[in-house]
Amino acid sequence: MNLSTDPFEDQLRDHLDAAGASAPDLDLDTAAVIGEGSRLVRRRRIVAAAGGVAAATVLAVGTYGALTSGAPASVSVPGSSVRTPTLSPSPNEGPISATVTLAMSISGDAIPPNPQEYSVTAQLVQGSGTTASAALTLRDSKGGLLDTASTDLDLGSARSSLVHFDSVGVVAVLSPGSLWVDLVAPLREGGMTSDDATLGASGWQLTGFRFEKPSVAPQVAGAVRMTPDLAVLDGAGEAVPHGASADGLRVVYWSEALDTFGFVERDDTDQKLWNRTSTWPSEARKTHGRLVLAGSSGSGTAGAVHRGYIVIQVASKATDIVLSGVPSAANVRTEVIAMGSADANAIVATYETTARPGSYKPSLAWTEASGAAASWTGS
Repeated sequence: MNLSTDPFEDQLRDHLDAAGASAPDLDLDTAAVIGEGSRLVRRRRIVAAAGGVAAATVLAVGTYGALTSGAPASVSVPGSSVRTPTLSPSPNEGPISATVTLAMSISGDAIPPNPQEYSVTAQLVQGSGTTASAALTLRDSKGGLLDTASTDLDLGSARSSLVHFDSVGVVAVLSPGSLWVDLVAPLREGGMTSDDATLGASGWQLTGFRFEKPSVAPQVAGAVRMTPDLAVLDGAGEAVPHGASADGLRVVYWSEALDTFGFVERDDTDQKLWNRTSTWPSEARKTHGRLVLAGSSGSGTAGAVHRGYIVIQVASKATDIVLSGVPSAANVRTEVIAMGSADANAIVATYETTARPGSYKPSLAWTEASGAAASWTGS
């Protein structure tokens, strides 16, 4: 049974043959897919950003975890322009490919005896000008073909493209080189794993996401990403309100249109990693009455140093910021980051402590531009 009638598959075979390689089998072996279980129902969806992502609803709550990126570690404070890579090889040089591997995400203690891995491979073939086509294949841990998809790209733009393999909870994003990529979805139940790889000399990136609960994947409606210039863009390549600290180590972004509020911070030990967390304003305001992100990262080992953060959206510049309620707080740093307009600012406080997360309630107090005192205390 043929998975796709897309003529790009014939073009891909021609390029592979010209390069002396054997083209992948794009016909699904039903018996191999069925195996010992029930037949995999393939439901594939491609979301190509063309006119903005304002229709996307929310960015799911993320964990304060690191996403590895092949992008360069050196960054600068965002400028007015957004650089986009272009594809170097000519069409007769054959396709450029990259593969990401997505292990099973386990949020509880029960680990299956043989957790299934999935891999997504993208093969990129340049068309005329800056146009290109990408063919994607989804395979199981034994290399068995589960599904295919294809999408068109404009390599001269900052737009990204999403490919859904909803039945197995996998979403892939193709984008110009990014320091990190995250998904826009109304909820994120269970765990999630991710992996990324660079598509050769093209400078483009394949980022794969796998949800522990496959039911989350169909709700993904878009993505946000950060460029090496620390600009945060939506799937259409348009900048969302964002700002960076003076040293370029912390970035805050906020978009009412996407219903997302996020914070990212360069990892202390690996400069290629960015720790990030996010929430959606429609839910955050129900809990705190304002946009707040707070948490910590670090091991659970007794006496280990945990790095905590508090990020609070404020309508005006704040002064006299004081952190309290954190036992043995060290390396405390507070700052206000502007996100592009007078009423879009964020207080960012970071600290270190050996106290275990959940054993204390951090508090932040500040003075509004009007002179009024304000405060926030964690739960």
